Amino acid sequence: MWIRTIKGLKNPKKRIRVSLLILYDILVIGISEYTALLIRFEFHPGMIRKPFLESMIHYTPINIGCTLIIFALFSLYESLWRYASVTELLNLVLSCIVSAMFQLVGWI
Repeated sequence: MWIRTIKGLKNPKKRIRVSLLILYDILVIGISEYTALLIRFEFHPGMIRKPFLESMIHYTPINIGCTLIIFALFSLYESLWRYASVTELLNLVLSCIVSAMFQLVGWI
C-alpha cells in the first residue's frame, strides 16, 4: 500500500519526504514498544523476562505493518502538514484510533 504511495509520487522531494515519514513511523513504533517494556520493568533491561521480549519481537513487525497500512489508507503520507486543516486532524485522530484498536485485538 505505502509502496504504491511512494511510487505514485512524481516529485522527487515529496518522494524523499514520504519515505522519511515512513521510516520515522517504523522507528518510533519499534522504540515505543521497547520503551513501554522498560517503563513496565522500571528501566531495568535485565529484569525484562524472555517471554515479554519474544512477544515484542513477534508482534512488532505486525504492528508496524498494520499501522503503516492504516496511515496510508487515511492519506497521512499524502497531505501537506504545513497547510493542515481540520480534515487532516480528523484523519490523524481516526487513524490512531483504528491503529490502537488493531493493537488491542493483537493482545487478545
